[in-house]
Amino acid sequence: LQFYKSNNRFYADVSIDGDLIASLPVEDVLDGIIDEALGVDEKASAVDNEQAAVNGFSGDPDEGSSEHECAYVERSVLFTQTASDMAPVNEKAVLESIKSKIHLRTPRADPAVPDFNVHTSNKISNYFEAGIDARMFPHLFPFGRGYTNERGRRVPVSKLQCCRLYCSLSSRRFAQDRYFVMVSFDRFGLDRGFINSNFSTKVRPSMHTPVAKISHDDMRKGLENQDSRRFGRTPKNKFVNKAVGALLRSVECSSSFVWGSNAERRMHRREAFATADRFGQPSLFVTITPNVDGTITLAYLAGGIQVKSLFDVQYLKHMPDKATMQQLAMNDNMASATIFDRSIEAFIKVVVGFDKSTGRPRKTGGLFGHVKAYFGMVETQGRGTLHLHLLVWVHGAPRSTSEYEARFQTDLNYEAMVLKYSEGIVSNSLPIDLLQTRCKTCEHADPKYEALDPPLTAFEKPRRSEGVLPKEPIMAKCGHCNTMVSSQHLVRQALLHSRPKVWPVELPKLSQSAIDKYLDEEAAFLKSTAGKKYDPERAHDHMRSSFQAYLEGTVHMESNVDYQELLAGARANLEESNTASNTYVAPDKDPFCLDPIYRELSSMPFGPNETRLPDETVLFVIATLASVLQVHWWSHCASCFKQSRNTRAAQMCRYLFPRARVEVGRIGTSAILLVRKLGEEYINGYSDVILRAFKCNHDIQIMIGGAEMAERIYYACKYTTKDQQKVECRTALALAAFDTRIQRELSTAESGEALSDEVKCRRRLASHMFNMTRKQEVAGPL
Repeated sequence: LQFYKSNNRFYADVSIDGDLIASLPVEDVLDGIIDEALGVDEKASAVDNEQAAVNGFSGDPDEGSSEHECAYVERSVLFTQTASDMAPVNEKAVLESIKSKIHLRTPRADPAVPDFNVHTSNKISNYFEAGIDARMFPHLFPFGRGYTNERGRRVPVSKLQCCRLYCSLSSRRFAQDRYFVMVSFDRFGLDRGFINSNFSTKVRPSMHTPVAKISHDDMRKGLENQDSRRFGRTPKNKFVNKAVGALLRSVECSSSFVWGSNAERRMHRREAFATADRFGQPSLFVTITPNVDGTITLAYLAGGIQVKSLFDVQYLKHMPDKATMQQLAMNDNMASATIFDRSIEAFIKVVVGFDKSTGRPRKTGGLFGHVKAYFGMVETQGRGTLHLHLLVWVHGAPRSTSEYEARFQTDLNYEAMVLKYSEGIVSNSLPIDLLQTRCKTCEHADPKYEALDPPLTAFEKPRRSEGVLPKEPIMAKCGHCNTMVSSQHLVRQALLHSRPKVWPVELPKLSQSAIDKYLDEEAAFLKSTAGKKYDPERAHDHMRSSFQAYLEGTVHMESNVDYQELLAGARANLEESNTASNTYVAPDKDPFCLDPIYRELSSMPFGPNETRLPDETVLFVIATLASVLQVHWWSHCASCFKQSRNTRAAQMCRYLFPRARVEVGRIGTSAILLVRKLGEEYINGYSDVILRAFKCNHDIQIMIGGAEMAERIYYACKYTTKDQQKVECRTALALAAFDTRIQRELSTAESGEALSDEVKCRRRLASHMFNMTRKQEVAGPL
């Protein structure tokens, strides 16, 4: 405080009471300053499982039972405030002053009618005044200078660009601060919304007086009418108050400028349908989830490992464990966002084949062929990471279902052409033969497995039976000893059979000319990314020594006895855990997910040495990655059991896993069915190229088909831009905010200040926009 008072102008008028400071407790937050209300007494582990289930992983098998059916914890944190500044003499006086200001929750007589309270903090500080970030974060701006909206700069700087620069500094003090990025995101998003609401009021003077005269009943009827139309119901009584309609439309428009809001996603939905109107029906629906919180690159960018380049990393020797990696991702959202952004940029440029800088497709095309256009939206997952939904329009694909049906009837080879294209970009099969692995029980030299129909319980959430954990569903039996096995057992057995005995495998030796070629390519890449800061001698010398050691294999750990013993112990553990039908275990505790080889493959970025692997090792790498990243977990997850037209009831997996086996590929009525054999019922479609290059979960759906395919295309366009935040009781929340605004207008009038209709209109619009967008959960990397 003494330093701030002497050097920071915001602390110049602060009086320091040494006795009061000495009497304060050691804890950061005083008792009574924060009031936490817990709606349900629920274990933290159950909440974690629910969050993890959004990403496709389920927690305990009992999750979803009656006692967990409505187990959601609602936390409301109230930072208390006072109308005037306090100068307490001791802690007791502080707490006594605060107790009278804490909102007391009293149960209503009618519990069916919830009580909504709108809280603000304008009495503490204005969120948009100059220097607010310097006052909130004095440890980042100790001298009270350099904050984002500082007005004394000789050269004007954009607040947004200034914040981006601070977050990209190598010191990481801004990026890894607990609240700076979150507060900046919130401020800039709200700033955009308020600017648009003010502009909407200015350019439409005809709405000032009608909006200023809207009553509580008018607003309630307008909101009920809006809700009815949102859910596809025609209102019984037509509502004709044009002022309410104009206000709600302006609120929707202004809310669309707030980052992360549902209105923003609804605005982009119109862009998706406009693109479809221009180019026809999309050909592909692609989802990709970059491996952000599990890659060694994150540890490198977040400061978890100290190496000069990624070529200096000796595989697992410097790799943090999984918990440490996730902690690094949570503490440095800038690093997570950087990896996500680079992955998506590379995916769009190379895989999709589209140049964002020019806004045109690349002449060379991409993995999917030559594309005409694409549309994508980023979405938040339950664990705080991001994934991307893409709609892709491919050259040569039919623009409509009627055009597809015409081609299908006139060209006899058209179906074979579509199947060949589909098999070239997506596969439902593992590259290793699951049925040529010996049975673990009889070990017969001539393996023979008979397929069994999946039980109905395989499509449902597994439950405990008399305290016994469920097991994997039986899908096949050995033709020699009749041992019943699961599909997961066949996959595990094939992986163990193809697993190399020594890892890393021995690579073919490179000549000096080949090494020089690699070095020149790497130097050219460094020059293209470094720009004017590129120092050829310094960069080339360090890169040459580390990269040459990498290419020659001297950094490999074949000679490391401890490492090979670790791999041998891991193999023994995998052999022991591979039963005919394993008992339930959480996905992150599965031995094959914890296997050191899998961790290395999924964590290390794709390097030049991976292009030199033997063919059989390449197949093992693809199978290992696909068996973890592209598998639908047999115990399903919470998102599997939502009401859907695909299933008879909500108790069945709406993704229809395990999928039906397909011996010969064909075009179905609503989907293209590719080959899927015994043991591959839980494999989700993937591309081996994307899997090896990006090492992440992805999904590719081909949207070429007849009339029934049109429904899936329409659903995909809506799903890409679906709402992220579920707002319960939207009408009640909006009415509560409107009533609060009316009360403030009355209080202002009683104090003798007259408000014009323009001011009332602008404030009502801004208040409604703020209260409909302020309660939203946004992942840190977003």
